[in-house]
Amino acid sequence: MNHESDFQPTRNTFLSRFRWWHKLLLLAIGFILVVIFFDVVAMPFYTRHGEEYELPDVTMKTVDEAMNILEKEGFIPIVQDSIYSEQYPPGTVVQQNPAPLRKVKKGRRVYMTISSGERKAVVPDVITSTLTDAVITLQEHGFFNYDTAYVFSDSIEYNDQRVPTPAGTVIDQSILPGEEVGVSHKIQLTVSMGPLPSKRVVPDLRGKSLTHAKKILAAIHLPIGKIRYQLQKNLLPNTVLRQNPPPNTPLLK
Repeated sequence: MNHESDFQPTRNTFLSRFRWWHKLLLLAIGFILVVIFFDVVAMPFYTRHGEEYELPDVTMKTVDEAMNILEKEGFIPIVQDSIYSEQYPPGTVVQQNPAPLRKVKKGRRVYMTISSGERKAVVPDVITSTLTDAVITLQEHGFFNYDTAYVFSDSIEYNDQRVPTPAGTVIDQSILPGEEVGVSHKIQLTVSMGPLPSKRVVPDLRGKSLTHAKKILAAIHLPIGKIRYQLQKNLLPNTVLRQNPPPNTPLLK
């Protein structure tokens, strides 16, 4: 029997399959090497990956200063918007996008929001209004920063007429009506306590806020006694519930 002739086809088949798997393995290795080359060498070179730089902080800078800084560093500054701001002077950068100190590539657009300064508004005329109406009017015009002072008054000259000023009427304001000022300005309102009484009596403080009551007492030079607090669900905090001495109690001179 010729055993060598029987073995020959089997060996040839094995060698053929080995060569096929060898080629396939080489192709797979080659493909992996190509992928690694593109990922590590070619793509980073094409996209300039790794060449990122810290974006300078240009907030609080003027527009010109910010543009010069960004352009010098290789970025493209763009003024995107403007907003009112009390903290940032007019013409300075309030915000930037991307954020300061972020790592970005050269040539990146940097969008800036610029301050228009504090919003201004015309001060309304609240003289002869009640204090409540005056506060509402001021707030409608954007003024939320106000204070009050209290004096005795029975009437004032207003628009060339003598106008009565019952208690709770605004008789003066620190910023004249019609002036245009920043809305953060404090406006002092002088409020009438009514006519000067013929005799000194304790004013009625019930229903008033503690701050309001203190100012009324200070205006007539009365000291403040001990303050006690009581929970009252249907009233605002610091509302005066009771007082001692009671209202209209005569005071010794």
